[in-house]
Amino acid sequence: GTLRQIGTPEEVYEHPADDFVFRFLGIANFVPFRREGDVLYAGNSRESWRGEPPDKSDGLLTAGFRPSDVILSRDGDGLPGTIRRASFLGAQFDYLIEIAGALIRAALPSHECVARGLLFAEGDACRVNLATVQWFAGHLVAAEKI
Repeated sequence: GTLRQIGTPEEVYEHPADDFVFRFLGIANFVPFRREGDVLYAGNSRESWRGEPPDKSDGLLTAGFRPSDVILSRDGDGLPGTIRRASFLGAQFDYLIEIAGALIRAALPSHECVARGLLFAEGDACRVNLATVQWFAGHLVAAEKI
């Protein structure tokens, strides 16, 4: 084997050295982006990234994030998504969402979904913002694809 990263559990989880470490430490979502000038577009869409700019200047990038980093809304800012699966798991809802051809998972507390009107059904449109993003060079392949 190869040693990929040394650090405290918190350091390794919050600042993974590469996508292997990121995947190794839990469920990993990936959305590919391409740079055109100063704008990042999701997948092959014309939907632009409006969050914190990445610390990398590569032409092809991948945003990596956890299901708990997903902030859902019905409208407003964020990348447009479509709910492909909605699962009630007691204390949380688990959503499978398509964004620009990529499938991502979102985990939201059930009480938050009820209080904020975020009980989505399959086929519903949504907007996706991200609390935390890890940027990786190139386009990474997610485990699930459309």
